[in-house]
Amino acid sequence: MSPQGSPFAFFHQPVPGMPAGYPLLVDTAISAKRAAQISSYLAEGGFLDRSFTESLDLRVTFA
Repeated sequence: MSPQGSPFAFFHQPVPGMPAGYPLLVDTAISAKRAAQISSYLAEGGFLDRSFTESLDLRVTFA
């Protein structure tokens, strides 16, 4: 629970081939507006937090 008493929106789900952590998969075909919405959701939901996030890796893959 967050300090405000709300449940956290994100849970760990292992992804084969990825290091342990909280992977985020985003389709590269999204619009700039949708990317901004996702960024806002991640920040407001506590997924991106300067005090807890030690590193952030970006991997672009094409299927």
